[in-house]
Amino acid sequence: MERKRCVKCGLCREACPIFRVIRSETLSPRGKAVISERKGPPEVGYRCTLCKACREACPLGLDLPMEEMRLRAAQEGRSPSSVREMMENVWRYGNPFGDLKEEKVPSKLYCC
Repeated sequence: MERKRCVKCGLCREACPIFRVIRSETLSPRGKAVISERKGPPEVGYRCTLCKACREACPLGLDLPMEEMRLRAAQEGRSPSSVREMMENVWRYGNPFGDLKEEKVPSKLYCC
């Protein structure tokens, strides 16, 4: 079965929380669809909240392959340094913040 392709209608743009704040076409779901179709830089997958609001707004119900782009970025060693640091903390300390001290707020707070 052939995968549906983005028709570039742009209905997804305003549904995307990243686009609503940053207003960059490259970071809109439509821009990410073009990048993923062209096998562009996989680290773009990290500029997504994975909320699926774009899929809900899409008249074709397309689901962008952000998880696959993140996986490809990790396999190619192109994940953002903050993601690598967060994962190292999870492996080492069991949490994304690192070595937690009693009553001390972590200096860096990460989100997946």
